[in-house]
Amino acid sequence: MSALEHELPFYLYTEKTDQDGSVTGMNYKAEKLVAWAEDGRGDAVDKLCEQIHKRDLELIEAWKDHQFLLLEETWVAVEGGINDAANEKQYELACNAVHTEAQEKGAIAGQKKQQRKSDIEKLVMQSRKCLANCPAPQESNASGYLAALAALSVLVYVVLF
Repeated sequence: MSALEHELPFYLYTEKTDQDGSVTGMNYKAEKLVAWAEDGRGDAVDKLCEQIHKRDLELIEAWKDHQFLLLEETWVAVEGGINDAANEKQYELACNAVHTEAQEKGAIAGQKKQQRKSDIEKLVMQSRKCLANCPAPQESNASGYLAALAALSVLVYVVLF
């Protein structure tokens, strides 16, 4: 999974843009990721994975309901007032197949949840290591450069005039 596939909160990412302003890529910021993971009681990863899993289960349930509705419509059209045991058996088998497929999709969603959690925790751990081992960014000497530039400007002015 890439960092974007983890569905981390958007504010953890920074966009890379080209000269015309088009987004060419997105990366997460290590310090933001670590701060987010440690926020509150440190259960941000669990909460995110649970939210995504809940959404996935809701989508599966909606799919299952839609499939049952389609089967019901087909059953009503085929039945045509005749209560045929063979058609009823086919309808029950089709409903069972939909239910079984929904259960399989739910199991896959559970596996994805665990994989996402593991991947995010690994990403957070890597970010912590990077932050611990990477040297802190050095402060800019812009004020020193500006003072030197101003002094040079005054010197040039005095010499020329």
